[in-house]
Amino acid sequence: DLEQAVAPREHDRGDREQEREARGHVALHPEEQAHRDRGARAGDARDERERLGEALFPFLKREGLSLEDFDGFLLHPGGSKVLETAEESLGLARDQIRYSWDTLKNFGNMSSATVLFVLKAALKDGARGRYLMAAFGPGFSAYFIVLEL
Repeated sequence: DLEQAVAPREHDRGDREQEREARGHVALHPEEQAHRDRGARAGDARDERERLGEALFPFLKREGLSLEDFDGFLLHPGGSKVLETAEESLGLARDQIRYSWDTLKNFGNMSSATVLFVLKAALKDGARGRYLMAAFGPGFSAYFIVLEL
């Protein structure tokens, strides 16, 4: 049966989730993810704000950092709603994510790799200091890295 042949084994899923968590990705239980996905499709902005914090704050804690430790933020501009949600839920000023807004305006959303265009804009502008770079993927997956520019 082809479906059985390509379906991941249960322990494989756990190993992959541990790997992803170690790289800064926070995986949710499948039932919790399904519930959250339904809320996101229904346009539940409160749920999206909670999910961003649930992904980001454990990463910051592991790194011994807080939002105040950053000079700026290089966020994947997945759309204006994504950036507005980040501003609102993290208490960021528009200027703190200006490179993300500029990239969205100039190029649109080109998947999570768009964050590299955000980084390029920051470097071209001579940005210096500690920045948090974040890329977002489907089903609300998030990847974070701390950069010294």
